[in-house]
Amino acid sequence: MEIQGSPAKLVWLLVLGIAMTAACAAIVLGYIPVRAGGIGEFSAWVGLIFFGFILVLIVWRLMNAKAVVVTITPEGIRDTRIAERVIPWAAVKKVSTWELQKQKVIVLQVPPEVEGSIQMTRVARFWRGP
Repeated sequence: MEIQGSPAKLVWLLVLGIAMTAACAAIVLGYIPVRAGGIGEFSAWVGLIFFGFILVLIVWRLMNAKAVVVTITPEGIRDTRIAERVIPWAAVKKVSTWELQKQKVIVLQVPPEVEGSIQMTRVARFWRGP
């Protein structure tokens, strides 16, 4: 079974990302006045970097939105957003769900050695710690 990405959801995130990045840029560039050197200016710089980075990720995912994201086979499961290789069913120790703001996620628990062998994507490795 193959599951494709959803461009409609990404377009909404793109609009939101553009708005947040533009608001932060407006503060940094002085179009929206804040006290120089204050927490508002600092927050705008942090927001500009953070939302700019997220905006790049959204654009990247939007360019690949119709691609197959999750593939489920008798051998295992592969999520291209997470790993380059298939996670074998025999390696899955636990399956659970996690929910945040009505967004449900299936969580597969695998041993650390399997996690190391599936060649996780850069984004997955980056967010693995936090």
